[in-house]
Amino acid sequence: MLEELNEKEYCNKKKIFSLKKKYKETYMNYRKWKYLFSLKAWIFKYTYRNLEKIIQRKNKLFLEEEGEKYNELLSNINGRSLDKEQRIAVLQEEDSSLIIAGAGSGKTLTMLGKIVYLLKVKQVEASKILCISFTNAITEDFRLSLEKVIDEKIDCMTFHKLGISIFHHNGFDLEIADETLLKSILLKLVEETDMTFFFKTDKRKKEQFLNLVCTFIHLFKSGGYEKEQFSSFIEEAKQNKNRFLRKKELLFLNFTYKVYTKYEEMLDRENKIDFDDMIKEATALLLNGGTYKKYDYILIDEYQDTSYIRYLLIKALKELGNSKVIAVGDDWQAIYKFTGCTLDHFLNFGDLFPYSSIFKIQTTYRNPQELITVAGNFVMKNKKQIHKDLHSKKRIEKPIKLFFYKQKKDFILFLEQIISKNESHTYYILGRNNHDIEFLRSYDVFVIQKNQTLFLYGS
Repeated sequence: MLEELNEKEYCNKKKIFSLKKKYKETYMNYRKWKYLFSLKAWIFKYTYRNLEKIIQRKNKLFLEEEGEKYNELLSNINGRSLDKEQRIAVLQEEDSSLIIAGAGSGKTLTMLGKIVYLLKVKQVEASKILCISFTNAITEDFRLSLEKVIDEKIDCMTFHKLGISIFHHNGFDLEIADETLLKSILLKLVEETDMTFFFKTDKRKKEQFLNLVCTFIHLFKSGGYEKEQFSSFIEEAKQNKNRFLRKKELLFLNFTYKVYTKYEEMLDRENKIDFDDMIKEATALLLNGGTYKKYDYILIDEYQDTSYIRYLLIKALKELGNSKVIAVGDDWQAIYKFTGCTLDHFLNFGDLFPYSSIFKIQTTYRNPQELITVAGNFVMKNKKQIHKDLHSKKRIEKPIKLFFYKQKKDFILFLEQIISKNESHTYYILGRNNHDIEFLRSYDVFVIQKNQTLFLYGS
């Protein structure tokens, strides 16, 4: 065992488990009385008992030496130098790793650095690396960033593209259902059903209800639930002691069950599949003898936005190629809960991926320390969030200004003053909902300031 520990390489948790298992019998044997005064047995027992701490020190030394050895490479990733935490994330070789990168901490730079290190130092073939992200925009941005630092082609795709690729690789053609299909079925059933309990002639309430049903069905499917689960939900709703809420929940669940059933029947009739089913079926295909490219490394961007069915697809792909998984994200930036994404897969990463480690990148280069402190204290009101000690060299005395107004015209005057003082700036205005934003669009302030770029966001 000592000879194996002397090897100059990163020793990950999977290797530790393997060593423990391999030398367990030897350890048990050396505990016998006849080896009580054996120096060799004593050294071995001490090493075995303290294996994790010994390897932790060994890895720390390896990372320092590796960082110095390839300092020139790590100091010029697309013209930028990796900081200490970024370098550790790049150089580590855990079987599975979660890299928690705060906003503005150089997440993309770290991923680029990891790929460059794998290609140029570890001599990993470009075809053996897969990068997955949540949206087409993020995937395309990362692909363009890659082209600036490497000549080789890396597979970069969304989960949807990955699922389709798995089907095509196994000789299956599939037709994706139009996203409006569910809404059209829902509207038809609304016309046929008495919905006065939820809305009468109020168009706004009707639209909210329609969105709620669509979101529920999407969450239901992306959570990996089957049709039978509706019965459990209904039985649970029946236990609600509040009579009004019980009635409301039961009416909603029974109606949504009808929509879901009609939707699934329509998909079967037209021999189509939606995106959620496509990911589920692609996973099932891999688990039941299907083939696909085997990757040595799977990098997942924006991992905080991963749903249960996407996690299962990653796991199946990892098992297929015995791949190392590198998930990068930030639980403070999870924004896609309405599509079935859940922080459970982020917060419980160690349970879902055995032999894994968590690394944090906590230096941010985007925002000043004062703003980070305010935002961090607010986010951590939710005790389930992972604690991060974000820090920045940037400073600004008053990053937040509060302006109270009684009439909307006062707010418009306030905006005019700010814009006139900083004409070269770009402004983002966030509203609680679209209604809050719409009234701004008609005011002259957005016509007069022709040199300004104003981005208005509602819900």
